[in-house]
Amino acid sequence: MLWLPTLFTLALDYLGQISVTDLGVSWYWNWVTASCLLLLLFTVAYLLFSLGQVKKRIRDDRQLQKNLNAQLAQSQWFMPTTPREARYFICAVSVSAGICEELLFRGYLLNLLSGWLPEYAAVTLSAILFALPHIYQGIIPAIRTFIMGVIFALLYLVTDSIIMCILLHVILDIYAGILAYPVFQSKTISSDHSP
Repeated sequence: MLWLPTLFTLALDYLGQISVTDLGVSWYWNWVTASCLLLLLFTVAYLLFSLGQVKKRIRDDRQLQKNLNAQLAQSQWFMPTTPREARYFICAVSVSAGICEELLFRGYLLNLLSGWLPEYAAVTLSAILFALPHIYQGIIPAIRTFIMGVIFALLYLVTDSIIMCILLHVILDIYAGILAYPVFQSKTISSDHSP
């Protein structure tokens, strides 16, 4: 569903109403973007390391599996539980969410709000509007989404480019899918084998 408003926004570019450059689809090589890119690479390395550690702990610790299942229960319906769902979530859903949500909430909405509001208010309001569609995940995940919305907005403002935000968003969503898969897979397997 995110692709519909994203395609509409891109159609506005095609019709000359807005420019993709206005949406932040540009790249400027300077020390800020180089630093952010380096930080992004360190983030990926950390996530890969922590993913290996967490997956090992999930596999070895039944109590941890139960705790994670309880914490993530509200999100279970859309998280991957089979290898096919995991591939779909990682390759399609994560990439789509990263591209579409960043173009819509940071590229378009933040720019629109910045024309009417002070920058801090535009960042806050765009982060709130970003978190609201995620409320189905629960209050705590929606608050985390709000915080990530603020971080993405600040990253966008610092780099003057949406590309770094899209990359970070995609990476974090892929990480969530890879992390959730063994939790929900183990729950599916154990419920399939229960009497």
